[in-house]
Amino acid sequence: MDDWTTGRLDDWTIGRLDDWTTGRLDDWTTGRLDDWTIVDSLPQSYPIRSPVLYQIHVVLNYSISPSISVSYQWSNPTALRIQEKVMASKCPREISSEEIDTYHRDGVVLLESIFDSQWIDVLTRGLDRNCENPTHRARTWDRDAQGRTMFWDSQAWQGIEEYKHFIFESHAAELAGKLLKASEINFFFDAVFVRSPGTQFSTPWHQDEPYWTIEGYDTCTIWMPLVPVKKKNALAFVPGSHLSHQVFDQYNFGELNPDGKSDVDQVNFTGIAEESIPDIDADPEKYNVTSWDMQPGDCVAFNSRILHGGSGKLDEHQELKVFTSKWLGDDARVKFRECGMDPDHSAIMTEYGLKPGDRPGTDLYPKIWSSTSKSKSSSITEY
Repeated sequence: MDDWTTGRLDDWTIGRLDDWTTGRLDDWTTGRLDDWTIVDSLPQSYPIRSPVLYQIHVVLNYSISPSISVSYQWSNPTALRIQEKVMASKCPREISSEEIDTYHRDGVVLLESIFDSQWIDVLTRGLDRNCENPTHRARTWDRDAQGRTMFWDSQAWQGIEEYKHFIFESHAAELAGKLLKASEINFFFDAVFVRSPGTQFSTPWHQDEPYWTIEGYDTCTIWMPLVPVKKKNALAFVPGSHLSHQVFDQYNFGELNPDGKSDVDQVNFTGIAEESIPDIDADPEKYNVTSWDMQPGDCVAFNSRILHGGSGKLDEHQELKVFTSKWLGDDARVKFRECGMDPDHSAIMTEYGLKPGDRPGTDLYPKIWSSTSKSKSSSITEY
């Protein structure tokens, strides 16, 4: 590989780099890069001989974020080191004081046009990959006589590069931090919900925190539809219910298992519950049930203690694809529950040295955002 203008690099771990003179990079696992520009480089024809190190720097536009700087370094024709520096994505607008007040008063707030189309494209590719290669936790929650399904998976982020990019490089953690008025934000886990066209399955009403291996008010889920969703089909909420201290008999989602998958997390709240969750669907006006028409780029942020459910009941040709991320603020602490947990992180938490009362951390629950930092540190990936 002696000629920079005709050099060809094939079969590297991220993808395929062809034709350095026209600058076209195709078939990445995370997207498509076109039209990169050489900022500075060696002379057009420059032999590569070990142990001298030569560099070529390029600046390009990439669908994952507005700007990426990439440095390719060779110390010999076969030893390749690639460093990818992805610039942190900034929130397209400030979160207003009214939106923050709404979040704390109602436990839920709609944030319109808060993620641009690039992030939707990234998550859509990640979701496609997730559905093709689900984790061992994935399962179908519902399958009707017509074969329509509701697919769920969780904690897939460590194996899905697109999810990693969103978690570490998007402004989602910043959104959570500002809504929670937190000093720092840790990532908890991801979950996806995919309903095939016409699916009627509706998520049972529930709260999230009682199922989790975490306890605390300072939690935030960001619910992002990757396709348009009508108000009647979107996730619905009971505003203000996050402030209740009532202990409800929560639904056992482990029962949603038409394929009879083994080792499914189970919960049983009968020993601690004070009352059943009310029949919210019977009188939605009484409970001020709230949902919204949403477009890709909108999100709903909600507290883990709020009662929520619904979604589904789709029109014949309408599908629903949703990516959710869970974020932890200042008062979140590890808690192992005798009633069971779903998803149950207790074993892996123990393996990583976390015990009840600890602040979540380690590589499992990384700190992504801090109020004292003006911007996140760029991540460096080496191959």
